[in-house]
Amino acid sequence: MERGGNLEEWEVRIIGALVREAVKSGWLPPADADDLAQEATLKWWRIRDRYRERPGGSAKAYLRRSIRRFLKDKRVKLAARKRAGWKEESLEEEEGVVAKEEEMIEERFALGAAIRTLDSLAQKVAGGLAIGETPTCIAEDLAVSRQRVYRAITRIREALRAAGFK
Repeated sequence: MERGGNLEEWEVRIIGALVREAVKSGWLPPADADDLAQEATLKWWRIRDRYRERPGGSAKAYLRRSIRRFLKDKRVKLAARKRAGWKEESLEEEEGVVAKEEEMIEERFALGAAIRTLDSLAQKVAGGLAIGETPTCIAEDLAVSRQRVYRAITRIREALRAAGFK
């Protein structure tokens, strides 16, 4: 198993077999098999370097266990969505939702990084604004003038613009 490199043929074969098994079991529509195989392959490629050779263990067993867990998680998520009354989505639509969630997480990290560049007062003001407090309430809570709060808001806006936020 080549670390960080291309997948070997046996890895691709095992992943394909596990995905075909999911299709045969009926929880995965055949139309989504290719998408799921790609997701599973990418998942394996990302985690395969975690495998450590141990007596009695094998990379093949680790691959099977990891991809079965991945497929089980996918099946559980799809079943939960069905129970909640969601329309059945193809994996492509689900990937769009996941991509949107990942984008939101990245934006939150970027927002946090931008806020951390601010001075202590501006960070406290940003925290107050985030929970819906008015500038007047923030000024009272921090025992500062409203003018200082509004100046901090200006610095917050400038930091957010510099970080690429509108």
